[in-house]
Amino acid sequence: MIGRCLLFPDPKLLLLLLLASGAAGAAPARTGRQATPASQTGSGKQTGSANPTGSAEQSGRASQTETGRRQDHQQQDQQRQDHQQQDQAIVQRVRKLYQAEQWSAVVQAVPLPGPGEARPAGDAGPAGDAGPAAELLLLRGLALARMDRLAEAAATLRLAGGLYPRDARFPTELAGIRYRQHRYAAAARLLRRAIRQMRPQDPNLAYARNLLGTVDDLEGNLEAAIADWNPVGRPVLADQRLDDQQLDASGHSAALPPLLMDRVFPFAMNGVYRLQQYRRTQAELALQQLFVSTSLELHPLPDGRFDLAVHPVPHPAWRSRPVASLLSTLRSLPYQAVNPEFWNLGHTATSLTTYLRWDAQKRMILASLAGPVHTPDQRLGVWLDARNENWDLARTLTPGRPVAAGLNQERLAGGVSLDELFGWRLLWQTTAEVSRRRFRGSYGLPTGSSYFTGTTAMTVRSAVQAKLVDAPGARLQLTAMLQAAASRYFHAPLTQSARLQAGLDAVWLPQAAGDRYRLHAQARGGDTLGAIPFDELWMLGFDRDNPLWMRGHNGLVQGRKGNAPLGTRYLLGNLDLERQLWRDPFVSVRVGPFVDTGRIYSSSESGGASSGGTGLFGSPIWMTDAGLQARLHLFQGSRLILGWGHDLRSGGNTFYSAISH
Repeated sequence: MIGRCLLFPDPKLLLLLLLASGAAGAAPARTGRQATPASQTGSGKQTGSANPTGSAEQSGRASQTETGRRQDHQQQDQQRQDHQQQDQAIVQRVRKLYQAEQWSAVVQAVPLPGPGEARPAGDAGPAGDAGPAAELLLLRGLALARMDRLAEAAATLRLAGGLYPRDARFPTELAGIRYRQHRYAAAARLLRRAIRQMRPQDPNLAYARNLLGTVDDLEGNLEAAIADWNPVGRPVLADQRLDDQQLDASGHSAALPPLLMDRVFPFAMNGVYRLQQYRRTQAELALQQLFVSTSLELHPLPDGRFDLAVHPVPHPAWRSRPVASLLSTLRSLPYQAVNPEFWNLGHTATSLTTYLRWDAQKRMILASLAGPVHTPDQRLGVWLDARNENWDLARTLTPGRPVAAGLNQERLAGGVSLDELFGWRLLWQTTAEVSRRRFRGSYGLPTGSSYFTGTTAMTVRSAVQAKLVDAPGARLQLTAMLQAAASRYFHAPLTQSARLQAGLDAVWLPQAAGDRYRLHAQARGGDTLGAIPFDELWMLGFDRDNPLWMRGHNGLVQGRKGNAPLGTRYLLGNLDLERQLWRDPFVSVRVGPFVDTGRIYSSSESGGASSGGTGLFGSPIWMTDAGLQARLHLFQGSRLILGWGHDLRSGGNTFYSAISH
């Protein structure tokens, strides 16, 4: 029947078949649109009236596009894999040549890229992840170094370092070449840069730290060397030697207590010498003043361990070195003074230092007895300070309005002090003092001023010095200081007062080795609360008894004190740049410019702040000095200072000198 209909179609029957086929196709199309989300049909705005044939065509075209993209990605991945396999094959071949020590073949197999050649794709990863091209350049540089063609090897590694700046292998290997060329400063810079780039798990990190420690040790920067070596478990000590001509049978210094020396120089055989040990030893030596100076050296042994050699310069002893002791005693003779000193009394590391000055304008007797207390991190001292000084206050009593004024001051003070180290960073100083002052022969002074009241006082001081920064690699030290003092007076109108001081001290040696150049900067400030006697005023100017130097302002006039500005509050900054001109075992000479700037203020006796130009003392303007200074380091730690200072405000000039120990 169906075959007959197909051969001889009846128009009605044909119409029915067409309608049936249309209805059967329309129902599934509606069902599909209802079940399929809009995001999968290509448009979220299609409705039931959309053309199903158009949607199918769009879906087909999208499928073809996605298939094409997938095929393109697959082709690119395949090409990339093929290139990587080829590059790895080249690297393996060159690495085999390197392992076979065929250095010339390695160099021929790896030509240098041209100046305009771009870096290959995929070779710009982080350190340690650079691609085959970086590996080939590294092998070329190492092969050239093995052939002792150091200049070409350095050029190759420098070029590779520019192409792959995040690959730490290139500065590390270039540092090894600089080490072989004895260019230690350049090697240290490259190694520090490489270590900053390396990850903690980098296999080259231990090598870089070990080489950097060796370079710093050769440069004479032992502290930096120890800091570099400690993370890799070095240096391991085999023995410790003290270079002292006075050794007893047990090897201890006969001049100092053995227990004290053992605590200052702790030693553990086959133990790692830690940076904390080194720094604590240096801090205790400075606190106890056991020697004029001390240097430490590490001597390498064939088994990789080290001997620690200690080279102290002892203080001169009257019995064993009378000439040196006499020269040290007479070092202040140009200033009508002598410095009798007696070190290591009774072999207890206790010292007695004195200063005697017979200058008619400023007589002085200063004596101090100090020594360790049980441990080397504590030092106990007692002292006596007696002075008789003439002061000329013509220029400083009322700044800007010179008047004839002056006085004679007698002061007697004594006290006890305890200095204590906490670790190596913190030094705590505590002082208790009793003082008595008297003012005589005064003229031109205002009547009723509490500044010139003779009185007895009890004072307690506490000071803290803390090392904020100690970076041996950068050769930078930054120290902070804070001091507070409280006084109680026993004669009206003075009752009680407090003094506060704070400061920062920075020292930087810009070169990797030696101290040819030295930059020293200080910033300090102080304030006073309550009324104080005249002898407790601060002074900004050059005076050998004054620590607050303004080197263009002379603190003396015709030998009398009082020529530099005085006050109860101050701000001061000092900057020195020195260059070493000469050095031998007996003397060294350092010369350089300086700049001092600061201002000192006066306070009314009721405690209110006022400018020094409207009351007693102070400075009406900000002061700035500049000049040139020379330091001569002489025998036994003595230092002679010669300088010229110029007041940039008034145009005045000052020539000064001082000697210290």
